[in-house]
Amino acid sequence: MRMRFAIARSWLGALALVSMVAACGRPSQLGLPASATPAVRGSWMLPDASKADLMYVADAYDDRVDVYAYPNGRRVGELTGFAGLAFMCVDGGGDVFIPDYGASQILEYAHGGTKPMETLSDGKAEPYSCSVDPTTGNLAVANFGVEGDKFGDVVIYRDAKGKPKAFSVDEEMAHAYFCAYDDSGNLFAEGSSPAASGGSFGFAEKSKGASQFAPVTLEDVPVLPSGLQWDGTYLAIGTGTIAGPSSGNTYVYHVEVAHFVGKTIATTQLVEKAPTADFFIDGSTIVASGGDAQSTIGFFHYPKGGAPVKTLTETSPFGVVVSPAAK
Repeated sequence: MRMRFAIARSWLGALALVSMVAACGRPSQLGLPASATPAVRGSWMLPDASKADLMYVADAYDDRVDVYAYPNGRRVGELTGFAGLAFMCVDGGGDVFIPDYGASQILEYAHGGTKPMETLSDGKAEPYSCSVDPTTGNLAVANFGVEGDKFGDVVIYRDAKGKPKAFSVDEEMAHAYFCAYDDSGNLFAEGSSPAASGGSFGFAEKSKGASQFAPVTLEDVPVLPSGLQWDGTYLAIGTGTIAGPSSGNTYVYHVEVAHFVGKTIATTQLVEKAPTADFFIDGSTIVASGGDAQSTIGFFHYPKGGAPVKTLTETSPFGVVVSPAAK
């Protein structure tokens, strides 16, 4: 049985641990517990919750997902019974996919639902994050690793069902953290190399229809995992304290990728004086988890950035997604 590790109490400390992941190669290096005991409380949702847009926040310490009405921030529900949470994703219909790395599975919840619609087995892997292909409905999952300290990969579930097909990534991505589709069905992944390769971070792309990933060269982007998403025009890549080492703010790079080269078009600075763990872009708003004092959810203008226009308090927020209500 894997030992449970305490969450890092400082987000600066957590991000520093990220840089050590190649040396130790376990989930705790991202400030996450290595395993967990499923919560005993039951899941719940207010009766009118499904009528509103909802924000789902993965609390990595308590192994629960807190649900808020969006954007007003009223707490309307809670999902429990997980064994290890990091990041999440949502499809165009508002269904939320929650990778449970402690149980090696991915659970799909309907918007406002309290019971899984689907439970996908990920073998003995540690699923960290996911993304849904808007062109096919396929679900991609980034696996940090596999039980027994084996390197991770990216797996794809056709139509978000059944058994996945595994894809190895570039050698600089032995441990996968984030994956994201663009609106054309190209899949991008971000992760780290083992210590033997220098402990660097890598980026890769599986073009739509391609049979494998290929490395991507990022110009002017100091890669350090802190979120990855298609923003409707560019690939948004989050970093921590690179561009402003004294401030500790998060910078989101707007990147255009062509022929396996990523060019930075612009950046968004999230002023929190501490790096974030994850973010979700919803049109002109970007919601970021972590940040100042470790335990906040910040709402920012996008792509303007700057200081948060509103914050919510959470215990140990990591993954965050917004699920739209049915229109």
